[in-house]
Amino acid sequence: MEIAGISDFESLAASTNAPVFTPQTDDFGLAVHIFKMLNRGIHPYASGELDLDIFDLDDDDIPPAPLINSCVCNGHSPFVGTLVGYVVPKYALELDDFSGTMGEALRRSLYGRAEERLDARTWARLLDRYLSETVVCKRGHLHHSLQHECPCCRGERALLTRLG
Repeated sequence: MEIAGISDFESLAASTNAPVFTPQTDDFGLAVHIFKMLNRGIHPYASGELDLDIFDLDDDDIPPAPLINSCVCNGHSPFVGTLVGYVVPKYALELDDFSGTMGEALRRSLYGRAEERLDARTWARLLDRYLSETVVCKRGHLHHSLQHECPCCRGERALLTRLG
């Protein structure tokens, strides 16, 4: 049933605190998926690691990990240095590990203003370009051709060293 051109579902959603979805929220969601695809499934907001230079593991005052929704709403992420007390995990790729263009696109779409986010067509062109600029390391990882060392291999070595 429609009332004054508004479906029941739309009028119900308008009367609640339901989230509002816009093309910009779709663009944000796409950027999250692209980040995860390029970064071993790591989420750009929920993948921080405690900064062991700040916290002692025996310290009772270590804060609990923040909720992902809170991090997204407040723009807190270890990848842009806004999640205080957390750092990018050693096994993760940092934004600078991507080509300058791809790293900047991820910064804009994940951490910039809504109107700066890239749309799906732009992402498709950028991903095609990024793929054409990658090389395959000895272990089969793709990385940007201008990098002298594969960041995935570097991250794996750091993680293995840490695990002992």
